[in-house]
Amino acid sequence: MLSWLRGNPQPSDDGRPPAEPALPASWYTSRDLFQMERRAIFSTSWLNVTHKSRFKKPGDYVLFDVWDFSFYLQMNKAGEINAFHNVCRHRAFPIIHKESGNSTVVGCKYHGWSYNTDGELIKAPGYDGVDFDKTKNGLHRIRTHTSPTGMIFVNFASESADVPSFEDYHSGLDNEYLGQFDFNDYEYFYSYSKTGDFNWKAFIDGYTECLHCTLVHRDLSKRYDVPNSVITNSDKRWCRFFIKRREAAAEPTDASLDVSGSDDGFFLFQYPNTGVNCYSPGWYLIRVSPLSVDRTRIDLEYYKRKDISKAEMDEFITFGKQVQTEDFDMCQQLQKNLAGKVYVTGQLNPIKEDGVIFYQQLVRQDVEAQLAREKSGLVEQTEGKIEWMTARCRKDITTCQEVEALDW
Repeated sequence: MLSWLRGNPQPSDDGRPPAEPALPASWYTSRDLFQMERRAIFSTSWLNVTHKSRFKKPGDYVLFDVWDFSFYLQMNKAGEINAFHNVCRHRAFPIIHKESGNSTVVGCKYHGWSYNTDGELIKAPGYDGVDFDKTKNGLHRIRTHTSPTGMIFVNFASESADVPSFEDYHSGLDNEYLGQFDFNDYEYFYSYSKTGDFNWKAFIDGYTECLHCTLVHRDLSKRYDVPNSVITNSDKRWCRFFIKRREAAAEPTDASLDVSGSDDGFFLFQYPNTGVNCYSPGWYLIRVSPLSVDRTRIDLEYYKRKDISKAEMDEFITFGKQVQTEDFDMCQQLQKNLAGKVYVTGQLNPIKEDGVIFYQQLVRQDVEAQLAREKSGLVEQTEGKIEWMTARCRKDITTCQEVEALDW
């Protein structure tokens, strides 16, 4: 029995803060808990997916995939960004197949159903002689929020689900973007993805601290004063980091530092799966997309400052890729040991790993709350809304639910 594994560690007699228990290894290897995280976290959270600068004119769209949610964002004729599940309402075939493009009408290549930029069904070949209401067969819309600085967030919860508003979920986040970095000086440049054999939380654990940076990220540590990085947790679901250039390390370190226009680093983690890393030459968005309990894809979007050259941006990306490769190698090695049944849990440093403690506690809270709801039978509907639900359709769905509930 681990004597220090307790719910509320107390300070020592001399006032030193106690070490905190990390999430146990089973939370990185359990397939059942992995599926619970989908329901508890990714189905109801406000997820940062991209920046509005990727959309220049009506009809521009970008395809995304988070967990097993395939969806796309598209600018409508009013200049607004809409989000839709990439699922045709006829027979569930994907609507969008390209990573990005432009079309004010998108059509399903299975039976020809077509939709406008507001997701409304405008064409259903062969249905002219059928009692059929197009207005009840538009694409399933996804809740969105666009921040004043252009960050676009989505929430996959159904329309009937009781979920917090963006303002309640990420209170103060818009002000942090506005106060620390001018995203208007940058434009979309490049995207790429990288897949590794580790649990998604292993990557976030590393992202929310820089205690490992001196050993793992040697080049980063040469350029930046990582031992004295500043981490500030919010009372909601985000935290921010500052690191100074080595040549500026002698300057005072202040958590309210305005890093806009400098080469210092400003990082913002938004629970549960997104990081925004900002430097003067460029900034990039990191989306962590779970694929299975021990496999994760990292999607990165790079944005360049408008007045720098392609060569300068290429150098910036090369530097970023090196850091990401180092993180991947670390995560894949630790995942093997997490699955080895030797390590149970560890103790986190409350001073240097407070970002990890902050983030892991949010995971605990969401999973425990979802478990309590499911035990009590209070589970929200996560399926898409069906405006034309009939008795036959309801019976079909109920039959499947009854089969799944059988104890085989």
